[in-house]
Amino acid sequence: MATPNNTQFSLSLSDEDFNRILEEIDGHLTSQGRKIPGRELLGWGLFCIRQGLSDIPMSHPISQKVMTWFKARYGDRLNLDLDFGHSVLLLRGDILCFRCPRFYGRAYVLCCAEIMHRDFSEITVRRPTLMNVLTLIRGITQNYFGSLTHAERNFLLESFTRSEIPVARINDVDTSEFVPEARADMRMAVEQMTLPNPQFGPSKWASSQAVEKFLKAYISQKGTKPEPIHALSKLAATAESLGLRTIPKDSLEQVQCPASPRYQSSLVTREEAVSVHQAAIAICAEIATQLAEQSGWETNEHGRAVLPLEGIEHEVPAILISRTKQ
Repeated sequence: MATPNNTQFSLSLSDEDFNRILEEIDGHLTSQGRKIPGRELLGWGLFCIRQGLSDIPMSHPISQKVMTWFKARYGDRLNLDLDFGHSVLLLRGDILCFRCPRFYGRAYVLCCAEIMHRDFSEITVRRPTLMNVLTLIRGITQNYFGSLTHAERNFLLESFTRSEIPVARINDVDTSEFVPEARADMRMAVEQMTLPNPQFGPSKWASSQAVEKFLKAYISQKGTKPEPIHALSKLAATAESLGLRTIPKDSLEQVQCPASPRYQSSLVTREEAVSVHQAAIAICAEIATQLAEQSGWETNEHGRAVLPLEGIEHEVPAILISRTKQ
């Protein structure tokens, strides 16, 4: 039991009782449909409540014992993914997948191989942090980084920013109807392109489905039941009649996907799948900003800069982005 002043903590539990209590807690979390990632934190909280422990630090041996129990049971499945999501671009004929990391405040996005091993993850208050695109790309080697031309680095910089901002905006919509499923479609679009045997047809279909569901989310929000159709132009016309800002027709035509590529992936090229994904996240983000249930955070680009960095002889091009509470 906890000591009266809560400054020290001890338990009079046998290993058998300790395991039994955590089995009960884990079973309760499972019955409540709690996801595995982060479950050790919920379990620790419930354990503290059951044992009458308040203000116990995470560093305390009791806390660590609870965390170790969950780690032994679930391993890496406990790891929380705090990123906004993932996106892709096409460079030298290859698809590169990259993280869209969660951030707050201001950040200079840059693409600089010389500083790729520096740690810029600390939260800063008075000045922007640095976000190096090269450290966010999946599975790319130092040798590849070093071979990039100036034009290719600028392309990576621009492409990353065009994904980071809309993916953040898409994630800032709370649990509106259709939105969780749309975000799952967006993840599927990226995953299908990055499989060992890429499936570009299903990827295009998933991108199209994400746009469809965001359109239906807007229509539903306005009190109208959306038609059970896949025609993006018709859904967009309905949404626009209810107040949605006009979506360029060529973008809708680009994203529109018949059912056939779901069953014959070769009908869609890698170039098409990538461009459709990029068009889809731009459309979804534009709709997302017009949905009612928002997190209150706003992500924007604020301009370009050329940064002098310590240890680098040349100045580094950068894009300033921000994420602020409204």
